[in-house]
Amino acid sequence: MGIEKLSSIHQELLKYMESSSVGAIFIDPSGQWLSIDFTSNIGHTGIILKLFNLSLLKVSRSLDDEGLYVVGEVSLTPFHDGGGRLLNSLGYGFKNERGETISYSDRTFWHFHLEGDICIDAVCENYEILKTVL
Repeated sequence: MGIEKLSSIHQELLKYMESSSVGAIFIDPSGQWLSIDFTSNIGHTGIILKLFNLSLLKVSRSLDDEGLYVVGEVSLTPFHDGGGRLLNSLGYGFKNERGETISYSDRTFWHFHLEGDICIDAVCENYEILKTVL
């Protein structure tokens, strides 16, 4: 589960993701959570990243595309300002009566960003990172 700052173990796993490939992406039918499977380019370890309570999801490819996608850069960043600026920069479509992007000042959110053969931006309330043996 997400915390206000990434633990050293989670920072290490994010670095590991950068030397991996995305092997599978699954979004639950209600759109509330996303799972991304990372396959190691070296060794027999994989990573599963789960993002819960999604507020925004942008993926550069169809989720039906098959194949491995090389990862170049990965970040997972908390934000505490309600998310207005970040959500606006990512094209969040929900606006208040003044035309401002709706933000949620009482919640901490996480911004997951991946660049490579596939690009993903997701904003969520919680996350989980699992290490697997292939």
